[in-house]
Amino acid sequence: MNTAYRLFFATLLCAIALAVGGCSHPSSPIINTVDSTEHLSGTWTTESSKGFTTRAALASCVIDNKIYVLGGLIDTSMGVEVNNTLEVFDPSANTWATPKTTGTCTAREGLTVSAINGKIYAIGGMAHFGDYISAVEVFDPVINSWTTLTTTGTFTPRVGLCSAIVNGKIYLFGGQNASSAALNTLEIFDPSTNSWSTPATAGKFSPCFGAAAALVNGKIYVMGGMDTNYNPTNMLQVFDPVSNAWSTPATTGTFTARSALTTSVVNNKIYAIGGRDYKGGITQEVFDPAIDQWVTPTTTGTFTGRWWLTSSVVNGKIFVMGGLNDHTYLNTNEAFTPTP
Repeated sequence: MNTAYRLFFATLLCAIALAVGGCSHPSSPIINTVDSTEHLSGTWTTESSKGFTTRAALASCVIDNKIYVLGGLIDTSMGVEVNNTLEVFDPSANTWATPKTTGTCTAREGLTVSAINGKIYAIGGMAHFGDYISAVEVFDPVINSWTTLTTTGTFTPRVGLCSAIVNGKIYLFGGQNASSAALNTLEIFDPSTNSWSTPATAGKFSPCFGAAAALVNGKIYVMGGMDTNYNPTNMLQVFDPVSNAWSTPATTGTFTARSALTTSVVNNKIYAIGGRDYKGGITQEVFDPAIDQWVTPTTTGTFTGRWWLTSSVVNGKIFVMGGLNDHTYLNTNEAFTPTP
């Protein structure tokens, strides 16, 4: 087992070991809640999973009110494998479809995807254990075709990174590199020029991987993730693309330390969903940037606790897909509808 596999997949060792013959690492609780601010509430519903591949460490984005889900890890009879499956969920019809595509999409997990100008940009991740990907691959849903871009500038190949889009540019944060180090790397991809840049920044961004990012009112909120010692954190780090400065706001309420979570934004509130807390503690939480407050909402319905999941928002409804529940890979598709 190489170093990159051993260290990055410290969080996945139990699941992978089970697939190949057992695991002695103690089980850790899974975070199975969504957070919200004071008096927030909402309802969980179970949506269709028919036609959705069971997987974890996947990514998703939205084009024309349809959710495109890509990549991840799948559990096969031969063990855990990466995949390049692209599937599309239509919330209005509650159906999944698998488009027939041309071109090359590298099988990868721990990637991030972004939708800009009707195209999907797949960046980062790991193709095989220890094989980190530097190529930017783009999917055009109009012609169902993949293209590998020729880019300029430098991108640090990494897995477990997160991203946000500001003014048509993709900001990519953190992750873990081939030396198994948690990173505080910030790099920006400009699709208009197919170029990478690394801005000079003020303030401090602490290294993390398995964090999640969300954009509210022009600022990017990076939350959770594992630190350099592989401990889940409750860090909330804010980046201002105008000043290129990092800050750490003083907050009220509780955000449970977690990694491998997902975030979605509804009504300028950030819903932190799922993830895993190795110190014990199960919660759902929502952050309101207007008052720098964390709240646990009152919810009805059922959410399946899981980690290395993905989420996307369509018409104010958060769709949460895939992930791991203890040692079980899921094709679970559940939706959270915040109460107006």
